[in-house]
Amino acid sequence: MNRILKLWQPAMLAVFALAFNACTDEYEYTPQPDADYEGAYILADETTLILGEDDAQQLSFTVARHDSTEAASYKLYTTNSSVNVPTEVNFAANEGTKKFTIDFDLPIGTIEEGVTIGVEEGDTYMYGAHSQTYTISRCKKIPGQTIMASYFLSDGQGGPGTWLLDIYEYGTLTDEETGVKTARYLLKEPFAVMEQVGQGYGTGYNVIFSLDSNGNATTAEQGLYYDTYNGGEVVVSGNGTYYSNNNAIVFIWTLNIPSLGGGFGQIEHDIYFPTGYNPIPQ
Repeated sequence: MNRILKLWQPAMLAVFALAFNACTDEYEYTPQPDADYEGAYILADETTLILGEDDAQQLSFTVARHDSTEAASYKLYTTNSSVNVPTEVNFAANEGTKKFTIDFDLPIGTIEEGVTIGVEEGDTYMYGAHSQTYTISRCKKIPGQTIMASYFLSDGQGGPGTWLLDIYEYGTLTDEETGVKTARYLLKEPFAVMEQVGQGYGTGYNVIFSLDSNGNATTAEQGLYYDTYNGGEVVVSGNGTYYSNNNAIVFIWTLNIPSLGGGFGQIEHDIYFPTGYNPIPQ
């Protein structure tokens, strides 16, 4: 009996192996071609540009390549003829990057114009960004200067202080369902101005706020300035109301430093528009 089992087991294994091989499709391996490291790609540090009408109209980008062993040329393109992009970039042997700062000429009042700059098809590097898209605004300045006043609230934080600022129109939006119009405005680096008059707030950013046709004002959360004393970015947000008798918006702004888990609480900021200018969207 033991001899029968010893002979039967190898025989069955052979049968199973033959059956398995019969059911297995043949597969021919095709070697993959070597990766293509030729071509160029494009990099950009900042792609959202919000400019005043008198600001320099310039943007920057870098053209780079992975394989820099030989001299080569790559063609570029743009979707906007107002942007002066070089049509071709020439690299010397062992040169891997070229940085460009170029001019453009967009009309005053241009808001959130999309501009794409890229490497022409056929000259692109397969593993890099073939293009970069910029969003550019060139805002119209409101004649005269705006007054921004800051006041203490009950917690003792904030002002008092008064500063003269430049203010710009940042386009008008219309709610398709309600018909309510909302005008957007740009305060040009308000806290940088405060630094110049001795307040020492640090680097300031532009601030965008909105005002609808019912007199309701909103400042969505955004960076206000970098606090060099506390070492963190201060963000601002809050709502306000427009008062026609003073031609002003009274905002209650909340100032926080998210990276530090704290802030300065709520502070009243009043925005006085130049005399004769009606900020309510028509």
